[in-house]
Amino acid sequence: MGSTLTSALGAMEPLTSVIVGVWVFEESLSASAGIGMLCILAGVALIIFAEPLEKRYRVLVCSLRRRD
Repeated sequence: MGSTLTSALGAMEPLTSVIVGVWVFEESLSASAGIGMLCILAGVALIIFAEPLEKRYRVLVCSLRRRD
């Protein structure tokens, strides 16, 4: 597991805390907490999927340059 994935999973700690609080301790989930959870998930998804997309883009650009 690389450092990027490790830090992305570490960023999900607040999300896990909220889920445990709602599930185990029966706390209420506010709209702002729900929006925050979605922001965390979106950020983690960007971190995880951005690197492969960047590599694909570089391969595409390099292959297009070779044709010229």
